[in-house]
Amino acid sequence: MTSGKLQGARAKVAGQALYTEDLELPGMVVGKILRSHLPHARVKHIDVARAERRSGILAVVTGEDVKRLHHPYLGASARGQPVLVMDRVRFCGEPVAAVAASDEESAIRALERIEVEYEELPWVTDPVVALQEGAPLIHDGVESNICDDYSYGWGDVARGFEESDLVLEDTFSFPSVFQHPIEPIGGCLATVDGDNIVLYAPDQRPIASQWELARIFGVDQRSIIIRVPYIGGGFGSKYFKREAAIAILLAQKAKRPTMISSTMEESFIMDCRHSYTYTLKTGFKKNGTIVARELEALVNVGAYGGSSVHVLRRSTQAASAPYRIPHFRFAAKSVYTNTVPAGAFRSIGRPQVIWGCESQIDEAAERLGNSPLEIRMKNLMEQGEAFPAAEMPPLDADVKGGLRKIVTALDKLARPKSPSTINKRGKGFACSVRPGGNESMNAAQAFVELRRDGTVRAITAGTEMGQGYEAMIRRVIATELGMAQDKIHVEPADTEIAPFFFGTSATRTTYAMGNAVWEAAKDLKREILNIAAKIWRAPSDRLEAREGMIIDVGVEGRSLSFVEAVAALGRGARIFGKGSYVSDRGVIAISWEPCFCGVEVEVDPETGEVKVLTCITVADVGHALNKPACQGQVDGGTVMALGHTFFEEMVYSDGSLANGNCLLYSVPRLMDLPQKQESFLIENGDGPGPYGSRGVGNSSMNPVAPAVGNAIYKAIGVRIKDLPIGSEKILRALSKQGNELFKSCEGK
Repeated sequence: MTSGKLQGARAKVAGQALYTEDLELPGMVVGKILRSHLPHARVKHIDVARAERRSGILAVVTGEDVKRLHHPYLGASARGQPVLVMDRVRFCGEPVAAVAASDEESAIRALERIEVEYEELPWVTDPVVALQEGAPLIHDGVESNICDDYSYGWGDVARGFEESDLVLEDTFSFPSVFQHPIEPIGGCLATVDGDNIVLYAPDQRPIASQWELARIFGVDQRSIIIRVPYIGGGFGSKYFKREAAIAILLAQKAKRPTMISSTMEESFIMDCRHSYTYTLKTGFKKNGTIVARELEALVNVGAYGGSSVHVLRRSTQAASAPYRIPHFRFAAKSVYTNTVPAGAFRSIGRPQVIWGCESQIDEAAERLGNSPLEIRMKNLMEQGEAFPAAEMPPLDADVKGGLRKIVTALDKLARPKSPSTINKRGKGFACSVRPGGNESMNAAQAFVELRRDGTVRAITAGTEMGQGYEAMIRRVIATELGMAQDKIHVEPADTEIAPFFFGTSATRTTYAMGNAVWEAAKDLKREILNIAAKIWRAPSDRLEAREGMIIDVGVEGRSLSFVEAVAALGRGARIFGKGSYVSDRGVIAISWEPCFCGVEVEVDPETGEVKVLTCITVADVGHALNKPACQGQVDGGTVMALGHTFFEEMVYSDGSLANGNCLLYSVPRLMDLPQKQESFLIENGDGPGPYGSRGVGNSSMNPVAPAVGNAIYKAIGVRIKDLPIGSEKILRALSKQGNELFKSCEGK
């Protein structure tokens, strides 16, 4: 994309935004992948001779080609996903072979001619069954299907429960769900350019993927070049996928640029959210003060573990914050199964446990005679208060203030009472905080360049996925330099020219990259002002940048345009600024992102149907650099969370994903949305990002489900503990409640 073209939303509506499938290179061919139809099987033999003989076929690759790679797995472990299956398939849809052909039809016909001899093996899709004695082992050289066994906490939970007046213990579950971006997952275009491998892909973390590909192919990182077109939605799914390495293998063998375009059905078998089942135990004093909490979880990672331990760590933070808990323990086992490998999904590891924790807080309030607001206010941490865990930065936001706002807004916007005498209404709310950024990845670098036409180019490794990245960068630069945003061009991520940034994920971008760009803009401004100061022989601290001009406030009428400043250096000159950011706030996070949700529901006890009448989300963003984009992020996250609350679940039958397509997999439709939905932003200017901003991209995923669950309980007196909340679960719970009431009356 050139600087003369539109960017962001304008480019999309004008048809100028280029996505991966819009790209064309001379001589480009089509890549297609043969996928296993079995959930677990040993690959005894693959015969590709008939496929290779077909007209139009330029290359066929199998596990034998993968074995010759320097490191044939994704990730450092030999239990990571192989680029192509080398010995056995571990889930339905796993890539077994791939072809490059002159056209799509030839590629499809070639796949039909590949003969694979399998030895079927026992399979398991339930993590509980996967841990039972005699369960089929999914990986070699292990004694069980446990991927990670993780434990963390502080204090003495046993003593805490002994000191508690009320101890609640419940089991909650959260199913595996699919990210469902509009643009399919796994699409890419690979080519070999001399000693360089060039990959065009919708990748959220191109530099991290550059490392991965360098390890797989055993080459210097600098010889891997990743260029990122526009990304049609990610939500965590647009990380490095094995399809990229497959496309490179095909391009190397065919000696032609190779495009792999995935279908949505293929996308369903590439990624998903981790499913959780967990026992949650919390102890309270009579006055509602939390004494202890223990959470023991079983987590389904699918056929390959990936970074499961990182997901478990995120859950630890969500299960403790933002409450003051003297005794805390989180323990989880992540388990291999013959299902789609789970990966990142918006606010990884948090919605699953916040679902149960916020539900249980409401239950305790009722048991102890507190209101849901009162019990939370007693236990919420104060702004600036430190956590017992040193790795977690102090709470840097006013959570209590945000909670008051959601309760006030819910009371104000609740719908008038229905004339119906059958349907029952209830209101509920929930609060959450999530840490933005993670581990040691919270660093970023940026370059900005003032060109001779007076425009500015920003060079970064961040990516635009519809979340407003480019607009945020332009806003920061424009504010610092005092110039119009339409004069600023944000270069698409390109590892050949971009400085370091781990990637657009974990809501770190506004903090990390925003600050790096801010520093780069300040550096560029210093350079511009210094040039003018030398021309005028004036002190630079007397100069200001306004509307693309340098103004000498000490001499009336003296000014110099940015264009003139660059021209003063000579023909073809450019002025650069550079900036970097490294977090010093904590090991696991940069900052905390509070979000609150309040809902009013109407439940038909005869059918179990639930209607969300009002849904309000309040997000603390510190300072909104782009208010419409912030509200869009909050509203979008809320709707996605309503999906996993009411509709979404990846269902397996006979070892394969039974609803892995857009017709069978349910997501919220327009008719399913709340009758009234609003979002509000809290702007206290206390975030660590530019001008006091903080991240917002993931926070609204967290409090929606428990707010709905709490509202349903208020309406009909039954508490659902397994998502998604369908009408059959409502009716089953009401029936059970009625039977128990009947039995208690019968006993009297």
